[in-house]
Amino acid sequence: MFDQDDAREIAKKLKADIEPRRRHDIAIFRYEGQRIAQFGIRRGSKEQGHDYIPLQLHLTRKQCLDLRACPLSLDDYVRILRTKNLI
Repeated sequence: MFDQDDAREIAKKLKADIEPRRRHDIAIFRYEGQRIAQFGIRRGSKEQGHDYIPLQLHLTRKQCLDLRACPLSLDDYVRILRTKNLI
């Protein structure tokens, strides 16, 4: 399960813009100025689940775990998005 710390680390690794919203923050990943993906970061309890992140980033759960844990780099993420014709 992904938690708030995971969500923030993933956003940091993707150099995502963080937009504060009323109930949660939105991490927005842009590539060459174009919005590609986004996901919410809940501000409540740190233990609240963020299991929707892989789907919203167009990744498998394992790829998302690798993104968080560092085997998957930002460049690798961009390559994955290219193979899916998302950029």
